[in-house]
Amino acid sequence: MMELKLTLLIVATLVAYAASWSCTESDWAKYKEEYNKEYDSAEIDLYHKNTFCENLINIIQNNQDYEIGEVNHKLSVTTFTDLSPTEQEEYRKSHGFKRRRGGYKPKPIEYEEEQE
Repeated sequence: MMELKLTLLIVATLVAYAASWSCTESDWAKYKEEYNKEYDSAEIDLYHKNTFCENLINIIQNNQDYEIGEVNHKLSVTTFTDLSPTEQEEYRKSHGFKRRRGGYKPKPIEYEEEQE
């Protein structure tokens, strides 16, 4: 019973921590600068910003799961983070990329946790 309570406490803490993360304008600006991203219109920029934010939250959540042993891999922000999974796969196929073990290891970007 004590083990269950401890597990629930850990899960609740992680959920609260994950909920404290958000994607800021600063995160988006850093990403676009780091990867030299420019878009043809404000509408396209907003689409890619929203996709980036969704992916960033997923990366953060995955890496939290990694820290507690729930998954066996970490994720990082890459030049593809502003693309949906479908767009990423289309890009890889059109450019002759093949999946390989170990893969590409990009330079990580540090993103700030929003303080309340």
